[in-house]
Amino acid sequence: AATRDFWCARPEHLSAVPLDVWRNLTQPDGQCSFRDAPYQQLTLDSFFEYFASFANATNDALRTDTVPMAGGCEAYEFDDTTFGQTIVAEFGLVCDRAHLVSIVEMCFLAGAALGSVGSGWISDQFGRRHTLMGFALTQALTGLALGFVTSLELYMALRVVLGFASMSVAVVSFVLVVELVSGRYRTIIGILNILPVALAYIMAAGIAYVTRDWRTMQFAITLPGLVLVSVWYWCPESPRWLLAKGRLDELYQLLERAASTNGLPLPDHCRKSLVVASSNSDESEVAVTVGDVFRRKFIRTTLVMIVVWFGIILIYFGITLHLSNLGGDIYINTVIAGSVESIAICLSIVVVLKLGLRINLFLYMVVAGLSCIVMNFVPDGNLWLIITLAMIGMFPPCHVRSQRKYADDAL
Repeated sequence: AATRDFWCARPEHLSAVPLDVWRNLTQPDGQCSFRDAPYQQLTLDSFFEYFASFANATNDALRTDTVPMAGGCEAYEFDDTTFGQTIVAEFGLVCDRAHLVSIVEMCFLAGAALGSVGSGWISDQFGRRHTLMGFALTQALTGLALGFVTSLELYMALRVVLGFASMSVAVVSFVLVVELVSGRYRTIIGILNILPVALAYIMAAGIAYVTRDWRTMQFAITLPGLVLVSVWYWCPESPRWLLAKGRLDELYQLLERAASTNGLPLPDHCRKSLVVASSNSDESEVAVTVGDVFRRKFIRTTLVMIVVWFGIILIYFGITLHLSNLGGDIYINTVIAGSVESIAICLSIVVVLKLGLRINLFLYMVVAGLSCIVMNFVPDGNLWLIITLAMIGMFPPCHVRSQRKYADDAL
């Protein structure tokens, strides 16, 4: 959440008191302290009379017990120069409630963490297609519900659900698209699969700038999810999942549809080949658990990817969640971040195909780490240099590397 200026709200009958006068007289110690006075009994004229003896006093004099400090206030007003109605403003997440901002953000990330683990198992049981669309529907309905909540507790609970559904959509959609193709196209489509995220980042900045209201924005960013659900009927199932489950009739129909779309005939022995492949799959099928990635065959890969993912996610979310703290205009910063990420995603395809995933990932880790280190030594006045360094480390194709690495090690 972006930092906003705020102050104790003026009672309606004292709204004509100039803001600078109100803040100087009632909050001399800062935003989170409030001078005790019978404000509800004071009129506009008596308000000035009440504080008249302190009008020319120093701050030290104002801190005397004559007009004691009362601590926090019941309601706040917020500076709406840059932002309109936000979660922070609506639920008063400032002063002694400021820590709840981080908890609200953590709720989404906690749900996302659960989704990244649970969605794989669910899609293995029920198929990629139905799992993807089911979570897309959950994401859309939860997003709509968030726009109507009036309770912070309910908002936080729904954010957990939204995080779970959103990460599940991301994970399962990636698995589905890479299982629809083979060879070098798996790398290309795996990287391009995250391009809409960066483009949506740019669009979200525009929506936020126009709406200036968190509820309106919540509804606006939820609408694309409803569009995604509408393509449920046309979304194909993963042929590899159908083969693994022995659902050969559905697989053959899917291949026929793909061949017809591409204007190509299916080989005469296609159905027979599917039967043989399914038989081989059944013979080699073994129970797979999460613990398998920590066995001797995979342990080195697992430990390396844990370190890599931790570093990348720490940098990525550390930058994206705190763009407002970089300085400058938050909307422009967000557009720049989305644009840089979009360009990086497209360029990474060329780099990966030329240099390979390992070198590409290594270069990213080095460059991103150095950028973050150097950024700490840039003088505050060099805003564009700070933003440039921050944008360099936006996003690598790490998830493609993970999928390909485990697939290669399994051979």
